[in-house]
Amino acid sequence: MKRLVAIAALIMLVQGCDSYSRSDRPLTRARAASRIGIPLPTTARNVYFLEFAGGMQDLERYIRFDLDKADIDAAVGAIIKEANTVSLQSLPYTERAISPSDFQYPRSEWMPVHWWNIKNIKNGYYRGEEASYAVRIWVDLDNSRIYAYQND
Repeated sequence: MKRLVAIAALIMLVQGCDSYSRSDRPLTRARAASRIGIPLPTTARNVYFLEFAGGMQDLERYIRFDLDKADIDAAVGAIIKEANTVSLQSLPYTERAISPSDFQYPRSEWMPVHWWNIKNIKNGYYRGEEASYAVRIWVDLDNSRIYAYQND
């Protein structure tokens, strides 16, 4: 009986451990660096994020930031390297053209998310994988902007 009570208490604890945070106002790199789970280049600015962590396995993270055009490829590489390191994977993240089938949007209960505009990218590319803790990255070359989505 004690074991059953302990298991029930653990389940209730895990279900009650949801965490939700976001910034719908642009943050500086310094203010955002400790709040988001990806590396930011030194030129990162206008950082927005939304993060939900539920229980022990549910994670959704949306991040958008602007940066100097010269830093885009290195920033994408750093995000991919961090994701592969943390998840103990070696996913290739092949670069390809953006397709509407790649789009990911926040849940309806989190709307509006005015800064998540991936469908407006006209000139850019996509790098992403469909795997646990993998990152999906959309690069907007016209606006020197990176959108990153991660989930479990």
